[in-house]
Amino acid sequence: MAAPRRRPGGESTVLVDAIRAADLPPGQPEVWMAGERAAMLAVRAHLLDERGYPRGRVRPTTYWRRGESGN
Repeated sequence: MAAPRRRPGGESTVLVDAIRAADLPPGQPEVWMAGERAAMLAVRAHLLDERGYPRGRVRPTTYWRRGESGN
């Protein structure tokens, strides 16, 4: 069986797909997350738009953007 094709962060939806499928705690927990910009924005959009989390309780931090250097 062939290994799955790997895609760089920002192209893959594996993180947001996993969160979509997850049973998250009931209520309105605080969410802090950090990672590549596109991935964090996708997760944030899911939590706000699809799960109805309040904007003030979802705090993404984007440490890098795919294709850009940190310099």
